[in-house]
Amino acid sequence: MTELLEKAIASVRQLSESEQDGIAAIIFKELEKKQAMVWDDFDQIIEEARVSTGISDLSYRHDHYLHGTPKQEID
Repeated sequence: MTELLEKAIASVRQLSESEQDGIAAIIFKELEKKQAMVWDDFDQIIEEARVSTGISDLSYRHDHYLHGTPKQEID
């Protein structure tokens, strides 16, 4: 834990429980935003890496296209 965070926690401990809850809610909200941004970045990377193969059933029959196995029926 960083020194700055330790000082912040010590200061928060001086506050009333309702004020502590308010600060905790702010912290959790910011952490949720950060996590959402990570997923947005991941989605963007996946979108940019997508390749059009022209094969509509590639995800279902990848073994056929990669290894030459017989095509399986799609349920």
